[in-house]
Amino acid sequence: MNKTASFSPVFIVGCQRSGSTMLGAMLGAHPDILCLPEAQFVGDFLPADPADHIEPDELLSAIEQHWRFRIWDFTLAGARPRPGEIHSSFAATVVWLVRRYATFVGRHHASIWIEQQPGHLKRAWHLAQHFPDARFLHIVRDGRAVALSLMERDWGQKRILAAAKFWQERVALGLALEIALGPARVRRVQYEAVLNEPREELERLCEFLDLPFHPTMERPTGLRLPPFTRMDHQLIGSRLVGSRADRWRQHVKRRDIEIFEGQTGDLLPLLGYDLVCGAQPRRLGSFEKLQLTLQDHALRSVGQLRFARRRRRHLRKLRVLSGLGNSVEQPA
Repeated sequence: MNKTASFSPVFIVGCQRSGSTMLGAMLGAHPDILCLPEAQFVGDFLPADPADHIEPDELLSAIEQHWRFRIWDFTLAGARPRPGEIHSSFAATVVWLVRRYATFVGRHHASIWIEQQPGHLKRAWHLAQHFPDARFLHIVRDGRAVALSLMERDWGQKRILAAAKFWQERVALGLALEIALGPARVRRVQYEAVLNEPREELERLCEFLDLPFHPTMERPTGLRLPPFTRMDHQLIGSRLVGSRADRWRQHVKRRDIEIFEGQTGDLLPLLGYDLVCGAQPRRLGSFEKLQLTLQDHALRSVGQLRFARRRRRHLRKLRVLSGLGNSVEQPA
């Protein structure tokens, strides 16, 4: 691909808590790459058919009301494309918005934009149709580490069985994407390899993206992280620590590891991860399974309420700050 021909997207997809934000922030440190905050609205508003006619003004107004866009700490301030400036398509409207953001953060010369919301994996096939020049990075992380990280969040799965099923489903979907789109459009990235051999992995990814390697990429500093999401990504901007890859070995209980490995079968070794409990872990009994399922549902409901309250508080704070800003700008 000719990198000067277009402003092309790269979607980092995979299971949540697999390092998509870290990878996006590292790639975004390249002077020719723009990394966006999570743009969940891209998947939420994605039409089924790329040929569908889209009114750019209506789509941009809907995006402005989406909570994920509202926490970006960026506003369109009523700006809209001029008549005839862009095609009336979903992709053209999103690219117009991304270009506005690129100018806002001083990356208007970037040739690639990165979207690092891993949940776009669920709509990746449709994204590939809407953005025919898009490439995908499928990031994979040891599922036991993913499970620990999910269970520590206020929005994630709360028990090991649910976390194992979630990781298993998302990884399988990512592997299917690799097969469907092929190596020219999808590249798998191992989280642990990025932590332990960042330069080698980034050089490999730069070759995939048709860009020269830049040393600034070795630290995850290329993302303007919204304040709301900082508590979930506290290591963004700091030096990589390889030992974090094995944190789960000290913090996940042996029985939970056994349950995880029993649920996911050979998926871990197929991806290059060793098994702690061997090929025949102790089976999960019916009562234990029911107990874990009920606990997960109850605790996840509590977590979702906490997340919703945290989001409401933040959006309320943004409204107050916006009002204060408007009042300051008013003439005396």
